[in-house]
Amino acid sequence: MKRIYRLIFVFVAMLMGLLVPATLASAHTEMVRSEPAASSVLAESPTQIVLYFNESIEPVFASIRILDQNAHEIVSGDAQRDSSDHSIVRASTPQLGDGAYVVVWRVTSVDGHPIDGTFPFYIGTKQEIVTDFTGTELHTFDNESSNNSINPFLRWVLFVGVIVLIGSTVLAGLLMPSMDLDRRSIVVVWGAWLLAFFGSVAALITYGPNAIGASFYNLSLIPDTLRTAFGQATIIRIVLLGAIAVLIYGRRRISQRIWRVIALLLSIGIVATLSLSGHPIVQNPAPLSVAIDIVHLLAVSIWIGGIVMLTIGFQSWNTENGIFLVRRFSNIVIWAVLVIVITGVVQAWVIMGGFGTIFSTIYGRTLLVKSTAVVVLVSLGALSRSTLKRNGPASVKRVVGIEMIIGLIVIAITSLLVGTAPRPTQPILPFSATLVRASVIVNVTVTPTRVGQAEVHIIVTPPGGVLGQVISVNTRMSMPERNIPNIPIELIKIGPNHFTGVMNISYPGMWELEVLVVPTPNATLLYQTSFRATD
Repeated sequence: MKRIYRLIFVFVAMLMGLLVPATLASAHTEMVRSEPAASSVLAESPTQIVLYFNESIEPVFASIRILDQNAHEIVSGDAQRDSSDHSIVRASTPQLGDGAYVVVWRVTSVDGHPIDGTFPFYIGTKQEIVTDFTGTELHTFDNESSNNSINPFLRWVLFVGVIVLIGSTVLAGLLMPSMDLDRRSIVVVWGAWLLAFFGSVAALITYGPNAIGASFYNLSLIPDTLRTAFGQATIIRIVLLGAIAVLIYGRRRISQRIWRVIALLLSIGIVATLSLSGHPIVQNPAPLSVAIDIVHLLAVSIWIGGIVMLTIGFQSWNTENGIFLVRRFSNIVIWAVLVIVITGVVQAWVIMGGFGTIFSTIYGRTLLVKSTAVVVLVSLGALSRSTLKRNGPASVKRVVGIEMIIGLIVIAITSLLVGTAPRPTQPILPFSATLVRASVIVNVTVTPTRVGQAEVHIIVTPPGGVLGQVISVNTRMSMPERNIPNIPIELIKIGPNHFTGVMNISYPGMWELEVLVVPTPNATLLYQTSFRATD
């Protein structure tokens, strides 16, 4: 047995080492484009800033700020979500003069995770780069917030409370004929309830400050939090926790059959509030993803929650009732583990969009660590079951205790997964180049440089300056590595010698871009450049 404890210690140490990078949770939602586009040059002031995301955005706490090239704040206000498309947010802007500007934005996705970013744009002729504050502004909110380090712990407290509460309730209601609980079992049940209640209240308090990047404690933000889907799900969970507390307290006053039905419905409701405020809610189709997650969490609760109950709360291992309880629980766990494996694989496939990035993302590597821990847990369970058949319940008590420790580690890993992006996210990487031929300068900007639609901006400066109008500008794109010939890009003139168009990037890799400028009737200039697109 000492050897097993040593192996467990080494295993836990390895897990903690592997999980260090996983604490740096990244964003879930991603901005795919903006108006104005990042690094674009405008002839006149925009009337609004519009951000387009790949997932629905929570309108509460969304903000868009505009700073000038000297880091002076010009616009600071709430962003409004589009009424017809919940993945679009916008904010009105005042009249802006010529110069460089930086948009600093922060929004919260519907699964409760805040993301932020910055991008510059220019009005008039692009003459200078904004000062170094542009890069540091991206991390302003994160530096102000103290929630990043405590959120995984609070999630772990919440998950442990919910899982152990449901698991111990199932063990008491389904397996104990008379639902009699000894003193230690009562401590486990009510201790789990307190953890679930505390974790829910703490989540309600910290959501608002985390969303705006403020300090940990700000009760004035709770009314706004209650307007979010996350806040409403949390309130429902707190109400359901109150209902299940009444049910547990009055377990001897209600018929066992009715008690079991109500306990099952409340357990499903409590777990559903977690699924409706996490990764599953943003998957497609959301109802199927949420349903799979609910079944998965219920099975995990029966397994790990039951183990905790048996290890800490249950004392009568050698009695006739104890033998019946442990053996029956062992049979139920077999089916619970089967459900966990099936739903877990399906869930991971849906959330990650396949397993192609399982080794290249923090989420994927963390999931592998969790899977390894689950394999160890299943192996110990198989050892316990084998020992149980040979020597009886008392012989497996120590192994079950080790199972409990690893089960709590699995919950900790899960709490990290909830705060980690399931798919790799690519920042918007605008491409910008300045090309010169025959004293005619061409500034080319492409954003974003990834597969899909992108905007190209071309500003031509002839020897006489931007007021000296060129006759025409045409552009085309090609991809020699895939034998894609020149594709013309339709341009629209939006200002003095300022042209823009939409290009469709069909494949990742190096793209060639050609710009043909006719500055005078007798001259045609060809400019060539290339940029790399990501998928």
